Parts: sequence; structure tokens; C-alpha cells
Amino acid sequence: MVFNADNNMMHVKRVIGISGDTVQSKEDVLYINGNPFDEPYLLEYKQKQDGIQFTDDFGPYTISQGSVFVLGDNRVSSMDSRQYGPIEIEKIKGRSYDMH
Repeated sequence: MVFNADNNMMHVKRVIGISGDTVQSKEDVLYINGNPFDEPYLLEYKQKQDGIQFTDDFGPYTISQGSVFVLGDNRVSSMDSRQYGPIEIEKIKGRSYDMH
């Protein structure tokens, strides 16, 4: 999805959790509602890390009503819900499609 961040820049991120979901990352595994979530689109990025943890541990966070939790694919340097918090749905400006 595409959203307008607080710095008036547009960002393209993956929606990981919606209202009511609980999201967490622990030891490089993303969990949604307590279940591990497969992220094959991250393999290329993880390989570049040469065995170093790719996604810092976070959460668990329960997503509030009217919000989504977003993450970038390049987790090492991405500005996403880990910094901004959940994104309010009214800030969503558009949708992006995965080209993989």
C-alpha cells in the first residue's frame, strides 16, 4: 500500500496486520496472531545479511481499529510501522502490486 508519512513523503510498504491482528517478530520470524508467517519475498534481502538477523525483534502489537501495520521489504533500513506505529486507514493513498 502507499501512504503519506508524517514527513509528507509517500511510502510503499506491505500490509502485515489489520485491525484486531497481533503482530510480532522474534528471531527473524514474523508472527501474525501467534502463527508464523512465510515471507518468501524477503529471501533475496536476507541472503545479503550473511547470517545476521534481518528483522529486529518487535512486539507483540495489537492493531487498533481503523489502522494497519506495515513493514518494508528491506527491514534493515525501512521506515515503517516499527517507527511510525500503525497507519490510520485514512492515510492510505493507494495500492501497490507485488511484481514477484
